Amino acid sequence: RLFHLGCHGCHGGMLRSSGAPGPDLRESAVALDKEAMWQVLHEGALLSKGMPRFQRFTREQVHQLYSYIRAGAREALAAGDKRQQPRNVVGMGEAGPGT
Repeated sequence: RLFHLGCHGCHGGMLRSSGAPGPDLRESAVALDKEAMWQVLHEGALLSKGMPRFQRFTREQVHQLYSYIRAGAREALAAGDKRQQPRNVVGMGEAGPGT
């Protein structure tokens, strides 16, 4: 439910995005790291890249989003979806926000 309230407009419904305006989160390296997700969603680590901040989200809600996205990535991998490999998001290095 959280994904559909705050994320699907940019990242696609049912976790599928063509990459515009937001990337497919099943492929995002940020979605592999709970703390990176917290930094992006709650703290606004990617505000300069156009990613809005969701200060109202609690750590539990961010964890729920993390779990939902990871489950979708695993499902895509099992189904043979060619777009399942995690990759960096613009402005996010391997270590997370600001790298």
